[in-house]
Amino acid sequence: RDTAEQILTVNAQPKALFIIDDSLECFRDHEIIAINKSTLAQGTVKSRTWTTNSTDYINIDTLKQVYPSANDYTIQLTIESDQGCFDSLTKAVTIYPMPVAQFSADTTYLCERGNIFTIDYQGSISDGNILKLWDFGDGVSSTTADDTTKSYATFGSYPVRLELVSNFDCRDTAEQILTVNAQPKALF
Repeated sequence: RDTAEQILTVNAQPKALFIIDDSLECFRDHEIIAINKSTLAQGTVKSRTWTTNSTDYINIDTLKQVYPSANDYTIQLTIESDQGCFDSLTKAVTIYPMPVAQFSADTTYLCERGNIFTIDYQGSISDGNILKLWDFGDGVSSTTADDTTKSYATFGSYPVRLELVSNFDCRDTAEQILTVNAQPKALF
C-alpha cells in the first residue's frame, strides 16, 4: 500500500474595501475622496489599483478625484496580495448639475418718482428642477417670480438677490444693486 502526501496552501484572500466621503456632490467645487480600508489577514498587499473615468491610479491609499462634468461615475478598487490573490469593489458616484442663477434689469438706477425696474429672469439648469428664491432688498421676497417688475417706496440702494436651488440641493446665486435716486424738488 502506497500513500502520498502533499501539503496544499490556501492563501489569505484580500478584502477590498473603501469609503467615499460623499458620493453625491454638486458639480461646482466638487472633489470625491475615496479612502482605502482594505484588509488582508496574512501576507502583504502587492498592489492597489483605483480605476475611475477610464484612468488607473496605482498604489495610493487615498484617491482624490474631480470629474469633468455632471454625470454618474464609478470608482473601483482592486487589491492584489503578494500571493497573487485578488479582490475588487466598485461603488457609484453621482455628480449633479449646477443651476446657473442669472437675471438682468432694464436699468440699474432710476429716480424716486415712478420708479419701475423690469427684471428679466435668465436662470437655468441642464437637468432637474430648480426653486427660485428672490430677495428684492426691501424685505420683499418671492419664490415664484420669473420676469417681473419692481418699484421701491423710497430712494436708496437695493441689493436684488436670486438664489437657485436644484432638487439635489445644488445652489447658485446672482446679485445686482438697483439704485433709486432721491427725487429733486424744485423751489421758487
